[in-house]
Amino acid sequence: MRNIFLTTFFALFVIPFISAQTVDSIKIEQTGDLIKIHYKILNSTEKQIFRVTVTCSINGSLQSIPKSLSGDFGENVVGGRNEYMVLWDVLKDVDEVNSVDFVVKAELMKDYSVEENLGGRSPSKKRVHAFLAAGGPGPVFGAKIGYMESWGITAMCVVGGKMDGYTFDGIPAPSHFAAGMNVTKRIINAKSFKTHLSAGIIASRFKIYEDGSLTNLLGYKILPCMEAGLILSIHNFSISFGAGVPFKNELADGSQPSYEEFIGNWGIGWRF
Repeated sequence: MRNIFLTTFFALFVIPFISAQTVDSIKIEQTGDLIKIHYKILNSTEKQIFRVTVTCSINGSLQSIPKSLSGDFGENVVGGRNEYMVLWDVLKDVDEVNSVDFVVKAELMKDYSVEENLGGRSPSKKRVHAFLAAGGPGPVFGAKIGYMESWGITAMCVVGGKMDGYTFDGIPAPSHFAAGMNVTKRIINAKSFKTHLSAGIIASRFKIYEDGSLTNLLGYKILPCMEAGLILSIHNFSISFGAGVPFKNELADGSQPSYEEFIGNWGIGWRF
């Protein structure tokens, strides 16, 4: 087997690879009964996808495709690497080899950089989400924006009409208000459909009562709340849902926020 591999090594460096113009720097080495085929894909980038095929001519016969291959070959070979390697367990395919010549071909299947240069972008690369947001009670209206990959972050602010009621000393009600930030985690990453869970803190304005009877309105406070939500993306269209409640149902002075001010929000948006 050693003489076979040395002959192969020499043949690869004297044969021009006319049919594989993007492939260069072919090197062959022997490791036991395995042949290691090293190669490079010239001027490739990580935004390019190649189909790599390996053919060989054994003992001067017509070219054939080795079956017992492993490593960087076949569909979906990503460009941009310094070197690639294919392993061939030659004795699983043939009983006797006197000489063998290889041809390695890399066919460009997809080039995402071309899409970006034309002003587009692969759907999987669209990370910025912008929403028109609404919620209740109020109603409240505003905006939400997020940057989401596997993990991400969103920010939202909504304002609305006057809250109901007056305090005991006649102070009029202020406007509804809520603003917050969430961390997101992607749980579904299909080609045209993605789902993100979100959780974080939102500050919202609540009515504050003297006790749980909801009869003596003391005033209004902006309180921190826990919020959880869901963001769904279908192609470039996105929708979001969220809901939050105060961290505490009783304040330090014994007063209580009204649970009728439970804040919920939703939005429709677009991915960029």
